Amino acid sequence: MAMTAMNTSNGFIRSSLAMAAELRERAARDGYLFLPGLLPDTTIASVRDAVCTELVSAGWADPDDPTRARTHVRGTCILAPELGFLDIYRTIYRQRPFHELPHHPRLIAALTQVLGEPVLPHPRHILRVQTPGSARWSTPPHQDHHHIRGTTNTWTAWIPLTDCSEGLGGLAVQPGSHRLGNLPVHQADGAGGCAVTPTDLPWHRGSFTAGDVLLLHSLCVHQAQDNITTDRFRLSLDCRYQHAGEPIHAASLEPHEGLAQWEEIYAGWDKNAATRYYWRDHAINVVDADFDLER
Repeated sequence: MAMTAMNTSNGFIRSSLAMAAELRERAARDGYLFLPGLLPDTTIASVRDAVCTELVSAGWADPDDPTRARTHVRGTCILAPELGFLDIYRTIYRQRPFHELPHHPRLIAALTQVLGEPVLPHPRHILRVQTPGSARWSTPPHQDHHHIRGTTNTWTAWIPLTDCSEGLGGLAVQPGSHRLGNLPVHQADGAGGCAVTPTDLPWHRGSFTAGDVLLLHSLCVHQAQDNITTDRFRLSLDCRYQHAGEPIHAASLEPHEGLAQWEEIYAGWDKNAATRYYWRDHAINVVDADFDLER
């Protein structure tokens, strides 16, 4: 499903950690926070390099320019079986930097302002790879809660791994839409396989630089803009956070796409790594209602 037209749009409202208590007020009002330059280049590069190494190894990307897509993957849905993306993803998912980035102190500081303590990062981190010229597979307008379940007060950190112009497929959001509650969903192409009909609220959108972070309430309507470049991947992470005392769905404690068991993922790690099984240190309320697992 190509992105929904945005007849009325404005740039993102810029926020920063220095705003302290005002962050919570903005989050409650808008359902999103745009935090430019929140993460250091070295942190982003460690994950980007792990992703690009595997894309090159699989023949998807140009070795001399790993964010440049080879011709045979342009315009495709990455989950097409013949592409073998899940094999690539499985290798990436074992990389320690992939799982450590969501615990960066600056991210936790931002989420603490929004949620209060203690913040619980979900271990189910998600890599998004959008191929160039793949408008049909752009993520449609949706609310994350339909897929995540658990508490509605879950927040997503959307983290681009490269500079991301609007033409590369950055996100757009409808501020204030989180106050409308759960909206009806219908089937659609793109990540998640379903969409909501956007409200008549204006959209906020803009370009991103690697290191920027967009925080989104789970009921805030948002969509990916189409990647209209001719040869560039859009690479990003979705990382989820909630207050540890609120309900979390059991699926959010498992690896994305059932890629592996945690024992396999952690096999090559230092056994004293703080991010191994960290959620077991929290007294959490796990729920297990039926729903369509996030894709």
